Amino acid sequence: MQEIFDSMPSWKNFYTIDAHERSTDTFVSEHTGATTTLLGHSRNGHPIRSISIGKGERDVVLVGFPHPNEPVGALMLEYLLTVLAENDFGFRWHIIKCIDPDGARLNEEWFSRPYDLRNHIYHYYRSPSYLQIDWTFPIEYETLSFQNPLPETLAFKKLLDETHPSLLYSLHNSTFGGVYWYLTERCPQIYARLHSATKKQGLPLYLGEPEVPYAVTYDRAIYEAFTVADEYEYLLKNSAENPSRVMKAGTSSDDYARRFNTFSVVCEVPYLIHPKVADYAESGVKRLEAVSSRLGDEKRLFGTVKEIYERIEGRNDSSPFKPVIEHFLNTFQGFHDAEVKWASSLQGFATEAELFDNTVILPLQNTLLLGELWRFVDESSPRDKEIKKEEISQIIEERVQQFESKCHFTMVPIRNIVAVQLETLFACLDYVKERSP
Repeated sequence: MQEIFDSMPSWKNFYTIDAHERSTDTFVSEHTGATTTLLGHSRNGHPIRSISIGKGERDVVLVGFPHPNEPVGALMLEYLLTVLAENDFGFRWHIIKCIDPDGARLNEEWFSRPYDLRNHIYHYYRSPSYLQIDWTFPIEYETLSFQNPLPETLAFKKLLDETHPSLLYSLHNSTFGGVYWYLTERCPQIYARLHSATKKQGLPLYLGEPEVPYAVTYDRAIYEAFTVADEYEYLLKNSAENPSRVMKAGTSSDDYARRFNTFSVVCEVPYLIHPKVADYAESGVKRLEAVSSRLGDEKRLFGTVKEIYERIEGRNDSSPFKPVIEHFLNTFQGFHDAEVKWASSLQGFATEAELFDNTVILPLQNTLLLGELWRFVDESSPRDKEIKKEEISQIIEERVQQFESKCHFTMVPIRNIVAVQLETLFACLDYVKERSP
């Protein structure tokens, strides 16, 4: 097994979608045991194909670019295919390198050059929740009804419906911080192996605030995969609004796949790391104070984006960034109010990791939205376009400089983060082999 990791290439950048497509064609032409299936097309007409290989009795589905700004997993899949050509490990494999080609293309400017934080911010795109392929599977829950899957989601759903996989691995990745996982069931026999995978690659565990307040923790940096029902119940408890007025998306692929008794995993790996994200020491700052600081920053950011957006003339209605900004403005208050209420009951001191998360990482993460606002202005036709772009750029620069003054992040070699995702896969394969079908 070690030779698989020793043979991994050292990538310098992420691939464009066209490069992934060319690689697929070459691989299938050179390996008679591999086939492609056309599952559907994206909203812009790009074909969505799966690559199938292996002769085992149980199926595995792996999907790259579950969000358009998450290119790591597709590189893992590129390398994995070369491994599977020699050994299928007793499974039938079905691989979609990119489930969101339209959105991914809007990020390619920062894929194809050495990583730079400012370049990332100005070329970043992440779709709003109701346009995210991995979160637009159909669902009926209480007053929430979502029955309009995207064409890309239907392609993904088709593969799940046809294969009933034993394992589903949706290859997400984060941006800043450390490594963490979501699993659809408790499996303590692999936790140490997951933790070891990060240590071998020199990456910290992400021990800051959970991604959502209602996350259930299995172990350090390992959480139960949350569902749309979990979010609904959280909002019902903490918000004055009916949850269905705030929630605009469907449910996730792993939640949908539960009907097939599928075990699902998500492994979030970052581009930039800092040791503070794994520091469990008490900070001396109340956790409520740390969370409230971040919530205040988010409220100010909302006001800034709203004020600038309302002053934009000649808006480009066909811009992909318009739904991003409007969805943020339309849903922010409901989620913000719920988190304020949730936070009011927090007790005790924040750990150093939680403090760092609330005061550095999450404010920096939120700065990415300003890059999308800048791109929307650039694609629109206000009379003072350059003035507005410069106004947004100044805010971005102020936030980035604040971040840089507080800490120095380390850029992770792509090979290392791909290796963590790959080792996670092999740990889950071993678990699935012993699990009841």
